[in-house]
Amino acid sequence: MKKFKTWLHLTTLLACSLIMTATTTSEWDVIGEKTFDLTSDIVEFTLGEKADMYQAIKFKVLHHTVYFHEVSIQYKDGSTEVKELKQKIKAGADSKVIDLTGNTREITKLKFGYKTNPKASERPTLVILGR
Repeated sequence: MKKFKTWLHLTTLLACSLIMTATTTSEWDVIGEKTFDLTSDIVEFTLGEKADMYQAIKFKVLHHTVYFHEVSIQYKDGSTEVKELKQKIKAGADSKVIDLTGNTREITKLKFGYKTNPKASERPTLVILGR
């Protein structure tokens, strides 16, 4: 009986842990993704139908390390905000959270200035997240 109670307790803790993890990661929407052109130093992403109201963005880099200089954020009202990043992001890692000025804004376009290894065997992919 004692083993069953211990097992039940551990199962409950595991279930709670999984629910907490799902809740934490689900607060970010995947806005989209874009594979880099290794011959350029700018990658643009137009949201189109995915344009929505966001308070913050972040992004994940896949396949290869990238150094980001800045991101230019264009809003539906026509205004543009440039955020200096100066951040090296390794493959599989997330950027820092970028809070948008004015609380909740509708993003229409993102333009990232970056540097990567042009001799890389695989092109990096940028996954953009918003909340």
